[in-house]
Amino acid sequence: MLAWRLANPNGTLGASSPAYSLFVLVTAAHGLHLVGGLFVLGRTASHLFGNIGKAGVVTRSRLRLSVQLCTTYWHWLLLIWLGLFALLLST
Repeated sequence: MLAWRLANPNGTLGASSPAYSLFVLVTAAHGLHLVGGLFVLGRTASHLFGNIGKAGVVTRSRLRLSVQLCTTYWHWLLLIWLGLFALLLST
């Protein structure tokens, strides 16, 4: 949010600037990834807290799979964004 506030009043990033387009694209992609990840994390948490006290084997295996998929998503997302950050930092 700080970058958005500093970019607009300064006038360095105009709507016709390629840097502004990249900035908007990266910010939008980051936001979509976060919203998607938070949705999956919230869904997993609701399954976890909704199934407390139930001892179903199928429920446990589905919950375990949901947690594993959620952690895989967040770890890959971290690696992708760190790689992108390193790429942008090196240029």
